[in-house]
Amino acid sequence: VDRATPAVPAQVPGWLMDAAGPIFQRVLQAGPDYPSYFEVLGNSLNIMQDRITRTRLAGDPPDVLLCPKLGEFSWLDFHRANETIAEGAACVQAAEQAIRRACRDAIDS
Repeated sequence: VDRATPAVPAQVPGWLMDAAGPIFQRVLQAGPDYPSYFEVLGNSLNIMQDRITRTRLAGDPPDVLLCPKLGEFSWLDFHRANETIAEGAACVQAAEQAIRRACRDAIDS
């Protein structure tokens, strides 16, 4: 991503760009000392989802919990889908015995 060029839609009228251009640039584009609007929004959503997940897991723990290592991916990394799918598959393979045991226990009970 070229951080020198603001990500402002081309259809924004010229008069609006003249008036609000610096605001668009500050909100939509990260700078050296601050994150972009989308980075802040994404991180906020991640924090909220993490809190909801922790609460639900505490109240109703799963039989098997899969935790793929996806910390280096952001919610806009659609172009890295193959990497995330591969990490998920590796996580499932690593937990194969626990998954099989949970399935057997579910059938037996």
